[in-house]
Amino acid sequence: MNNRQVDKVSIIVCSCDKFSDTWLPMADSFGEFWPDCSYDTYLMTNFKNFSHERIKPIKIGEDIDWSSNLTKCLDSITSDFVMLWLDDVFLSKKVDQRIIDATMNFMVKKGASFVRLRLNPPPDKWVEENYGEIFATSPFYRVSIFSTIWKRDVLLSLLKKGETPWEFELNGSIRSVEYDGFYCTRFNVFDYIHGVEKGIWKRDAVAWLQSREYDIDFSYRRMMTEREFEKYKKSSIKQNLIYIIPSRYRHVVVRYIQKLYILLGISKKTTF
Repeated sequence: MNNRQVDKVSIIVCSCDKFSDTWLPMADSFGEFWPDCSYDTYLMTNFKNFSHERIKPIKIGEDIDWSSNLTKCLDSITSDFVMLWLDDVFLSKKVDQRIIDATMNFMVKKGASFVRLRLNPPPDKWVEENYGEIFATSPFYRVSIFSTIWKRDVLLSLLKKGETPWEFELNGSIRSVEYDGFYCTRFNVFDYIHGVEKGIWKRDAVAWLQSREYDIDFSYRRMMTEREFEKYKKSSIKQNLIYIIPSRYRHVVVRYIQKLYILLGISKKTTF
């Protein structure tokens, strides 16, 4: 890929002011583990300032809802492609820029709408050595936010005012069946630490940050109890088991499981 095409990629770190406690370690991790990144990187904020040599803030103003916020942020940039990142995810190993460049070459060659830079959920069909296609008949998390590269106009068309990130991943996956060209990589491109779950610090992330001498204000955001962390780990294992199901049947199986949970009084509604 020539330099002109590479320059047409921007990274957006999806955030809001209430997650400002995660900004510094996230930005520092980009500087430390992806020093040769050639893309402009932007942090989506509301009103707060954030000064860092690696990342430029885009202030969008009032926090309306996640999808509206991201739409407004996307309107502020002009690149053809955008990579989405999350404010509470910290790089933990050096990024191989050659893999990102190869992925951009693949996107341009295939006219791709979307590439998830993670394996799970697996694709329907491997189309090249390192890339698999996600069919429109497999709408279970066909769309995802974290560690993804999008054709900007496709992302904008799938965003719907009023949706949370989780609603966008579920409902946007269904809306995405109008588009071809959804892919994922055969391996996870990034090594990272995920910091916060449901607004609470994960215990492993706290240990990692403290080992790197970051001060964490637990009066602003508490840490999971040991019991909560064990429950979180079990739920992650359960989700990975779902990925064993052939992709085109996952959404059907998950919906039946959710209906069973409603009958058992475990949950109140289906989400897919």
